[in-house]
Amino acid sequence: MGSDLALKIKQLIDEQNISVFGLEKKAGLKMNAVRHILSGQTKRPSAETILAISRALGCSIGQLIGDEKEEKNFLKDIEFENEELFRSIFLFSLDFFKEKNVTLSSRLLFESIQNIYVYLNESNNGEFDEKFADWVLSKKISSKTRL
Repeated sequence: MGSDLALKIKQLIDEQNISVFGLEKKAGLKMNAVRHILSGQTKRPSAETILAISRALGCSIGQLIGDEKEEKNFLKDIEFENEELFRSIFLFSLDFFKEKNVTLSSRLLFESIQNIYVYLNESNNGEFDEKFADWVLSKKISSKTRL
């Protein structure tokens, strides 16, 4: 588990643009706890440490330790029947992140788009709501840059 866990942690901190120190702080871990996992000094971290890291990174333990089945299913399998709504959300999202000069991982970007689409399609008669989309995307940025 050691090197796979280290690779996954490294990937997630890179995607979320946070520091190792920031992750340790957010997870409530001792200084160098994550650094020791990444360097291989800690080969078998405790369950509590893995749980704290997964919570701080906003992922499940399964995703963190390599349960690929869970990781592949980060998006719900839905049909985008309202093509105009999807197009509006997609273009708005691209412009939003370009304007804010923020880069999200594809997973976070598409999760955001899908969340906006599902909500608006079900509760807003399929009409695009710029304020709602802005709110969702702003929350995604703030959760990414909290550290």
